Amino acid sequence: MKKIFEGEIFEECPEGWGQRLDTHRWLGEDVLRASKYRDTPFRFVVHKKYVCCEYTKNINLFTFGRLNFTIPVTFVAMPFSIDEPGFSGDINALIDDYRRRKGFFLLLNLKSVDSIGKRYPKGNTLFTCIFENKFKSFDEYLLSLRSNYRRRISIAQKRGKALIIRKIDSEEFNDELHKLYLNVLGNSKYPLETLDKGFFQTINSDIHVFYKDEKPVAFISTKRVDNTLHFLLGGMDYTVLKELDLYYNMLLHIVKLGIEQKFKKINFGQTGEISKLRIGCTFEKRYMVAVISNGFLNSIIRLLKPFIEYRFPEQNNRVFKSFT
Repeated sequence: MKKIFEGEIFEECPEGWGQRLDTHRWLGEDVLRASKYRDTPFRFVVHKKYVCCEYTKNINLFTFGRLNFTIPVTFVAMPFSIDEPGFSGDINALIDDYRRRKGFFLLLNLKSVDSIGKRYPKGNTLFTCIFENKFKSFDEYLLSLRSNYRRRISIAQKRGKALIIRKIDSEEFNDELHKLYLNVLGNSKYPLETLDKGFFQTINSDIHVFYKDEKPVAFISTKRVDNTLHFLLGGMDYTVLKELDLYYNMLLHIVKLGIEQKFKKINFGQTGEISKLRIGCTFEKRYMVAVISNGFLNSIIRLLKPFIEYRFPEQNNRVFKSFT
């Protein structure tokens, strides 16, 4: 007798959701409430051994490669782009249950795949950039850098000298700032969702806006979780990107915030890796797992793994003078 999918699917956050999350704070109702402000809806799945979020989107299966083959994929993932898994509970129970459904399912941003069986195609997804904060001040950080990296930061600071940075309340996030976010999204290689203005007004993050001549040209959204500062999202005016060295100055401001507020880590997220490595970040791997009920298609995906998974060229960035 064919087994049926046991997870119960909800369009709205079901009662008792928060009690099932263990320590996965990113799946809390406050974050999910903000995540409803997105272009495609997401669903809640509840099972006796797991809970998760899922959404379906047409994507190029070879996003990280050079081929193009677009198919509908259901992601088991966070409903906005952050490097955390979109489930809580027993991952193997989740995978066994999803195998009973028809379709192509992709679990994103797993921190380990060691316990997952060999039959399931597994591979790298975008790496996370982590800054380990060992500094008492921003000046100490600058002095710890090798000369060429310190020189690059000095150039960015000179170019961004005209920038004025102000923290705003979430409710002040307006259409002008949202347009800066859309600029970044339009230049992204890996967009999975488009967030409305309401997301930034609801997520309860710290928003810092960069002004040039009283005009907003960039912003960053950061959020504290325990001893880690997370860089969530940002926006930029690309017409002044090079003139003001905007992206570098945004990253440097996050480093300053992390050091001044004595965070142990700063999580810079999963894109813009080269610049983040050059300010002192290191990689943490993240993985994805495909779950497909069709055995033949499952075998094909396993063979195509080298063309599907994320590959980042080797970098030899010795940013700091010593590693002690």
